[in-house]
Amino acid sequence: MELGESPEKAALRELKEETGLSGRIEMLLGVSSNPSALYHTVLMVGYLIRQYTGTLIAGDDADDAVYLHYDELPEIAFESHERFIRMYYALYESVD
Repeated sequence: MELGESPEKAALRELKEETGLSGRIEMLLGVSSNPSALYHTVLMVGYLIRQYTGTLIAGDDADDAVYLHYDELPEIAFESHERFIRMYYALYESVD
């Protein structure tokens, strides 16, 4: 998050920077924390964005960006990201 930036604006900015996509936040998915050797603790905020536009491209933190089905996901590097994926699918399966 940048100084003076709301969590929602930061999430949408990061979405654009890291994927080339613009979107609209549908809802707060969840909040999680992870231990960090550099920062002690990192707070993660996950938002559900299902409506987006643009062309998917990898930002500077990634080698590639692709759409994958839940059953095709590679190993996820961070436990907090795995938790957000599980939150999404728990919600998605209960709604659809």
